[in-house]
Amino acid sequence: MDTPPFDPALLAYVTQEPPKILPYEVVSQQVTISVDRMVREFVNPQFGEYCKTCSCFENRWSCPPHDWEVLQRWSQFQSVTLFLDQLIFTPESHRFIEEHDMTPAQVDRSKTATMTYAKNIRDEALLHLEASVPGSLAVSPGTCRRCNPFPCRRAQGLSCDQPKVRESFSSYCGDVTAICKELFNVSLKWAEKGQLPEYYVLVGALLRKEPAPE
Repeated sequence: MDTPPFDPALLAYVTQEPPKILPYEVVSQQVTISVDRMVREFVNPQFGEYCKTCSCFENRWSCPPHDWEVLQRWSQFQSVTLFLDQLIFTPESHRFIEEHDMTPAQVDRSKTATMTYAKNIRDEALLHLEASVPGSLAVSPGTCRRCNPFPCRRAQGLSCDQPKVRESFSSYCGDVTAICKELFNVSLKWAEKGQLPEYYVLVGALLRKEPAPE
């Protein structure tokens, strides 16, 4: 068998101290709407073009391209429950950074690790809900990181061996900015490198076969 090519970036990753999970508070909301409304107001297939600029495109099984078309996938369901998790960075979060004398690079790695930690919690909740709702399908609030720090098997031309992986919400071309503002009254926040925003937002979903409640 051929030896995989040496990856200096991977070596640098695994030889660094693991990033610390930052303290945060979470505020969660959910809303169920019809797929007709979702597609009419919050889905734009053109958003799929943005995925092509991401390093996860074609390199993670949770991300595009997929063997299905966006609007056709939506049409298989009648309603969708959207879940928003607002990860709020508190004064304790900032004290944690100061106490650990974290560099800007370490802060950025910890932000990613914290988002991944919170995403995995939501993923497990969605999978539990999917198992309890016949015909439903969980949609992850972001790209899969179950194989970190090692590359996803897709990047090696291999099939996924992780049964818990679900496709990312971005795969469904949802307008996250509009969803957060119009359905949850939450605006997205950003931060400079090495800095914490006021909060981050995760949006996941459960696609359902039954109609939305009146």
